[in-house]
Amino acid sequence: MKKLIPIILLVTTGLYPMDRKAEKVYENRDAHFKLKKNTNWGNTIFHGYNSISGGKSPKVRNSLTLRGPIFLENDTYLHLKNIIIISHCNPFKTRNSKAKLIFENVTVILTKGNFVWKDGKFEITADSFLDVIGAENSESNFYYRSVEKSTIKSNATLTLRNFSVFHYDPIKDEPDRLHFEDRKSKMVLFDTVFSCKKKIKITGQIHFENSHEKKATVAFKENFDVAGAGVRIKNGLLKFLENVPEGDDAENSEDENSEMSLESSGTSDDSTHDASEDIADEEDFNSSDEDEYELLEANF
Repeated sequence: MKKLIPIILLVTTGLYPMDRKAEKVYENRDAHFKLKKNTNWGNTIFHGYNSISGGKSPKVRNSLTLRGPIFLENDTYLHLKNIIIISHCNPFKTRNSKAKLIFENVTVILTKGNFVWKDGKFEITADSFLDVIGAENSESNFYYRSVEKSTIKSNATLTLRNFSVFHYDPIKDEPDRLHFEDRKSKMVLFDTVFSCKKKIKITGQIHFENSHEKKATVAFKENFDVAGAGVRIKNGLLKFLENVPEGDDAENSEDENSEMSLESSGTSDDSTHDASEDIADEEDFNSSDEDEYELLEANF
């Protein structure tokens, strides 16, 4: 059975700012991995067409803990399926705008810092989900800055939980860089302020869910177009902010500075995926103590 070939990192590469705490760099081309138990990786670079599978189904998933980011080289595709990613850094970085990540039943848990999507695009496959959970105490922000169009496919759900602010702010002023394929495409914001610094059109569904009777808040009304969309609010009212809270200040935003725009039309349904599923046990995959993953195909 082949395994990843570790390359000892002696100097910081000029292409990527590597995490110095991660001692090894793993470089792969056209590699396809099946995780057989919970696994730890350091800095990892992918070229070509690649995939990582964490389990048999959305309910049977192993975890991949990232001590350093996953880097996607030029024109690289990476398909993540049935996996839980626990990241101690910004988990994904891309070399250029043509790199693409495909998510299929994926949960990403940040232990610290922000989730920044600066280049390239992602896709959430039909009938699947991507749950991204910020660090505890709302210390994280989610930034979407790419000029490429990412897509939430039909009957797919993007859920952002426990972020101070979701900053939708593509580097170039091009509208609708986050695309809803149809009315069954869904985005759920849980305890997260939505800051639309550029125009976005919600043609699918958007759900605001808030604990402890917090108010659902959206910044910059003029950029937020919900024509044809299904809007659901659970706990509180939908409000628009004149001033966007930055970072941790989002937690301290005052209701007096908000202007009520839309009353809650009812609570959201229960179809949103629960990200608190148990990580799969090793026995579910009949894994050995020696092998953390199986390399199905790889060219080095």
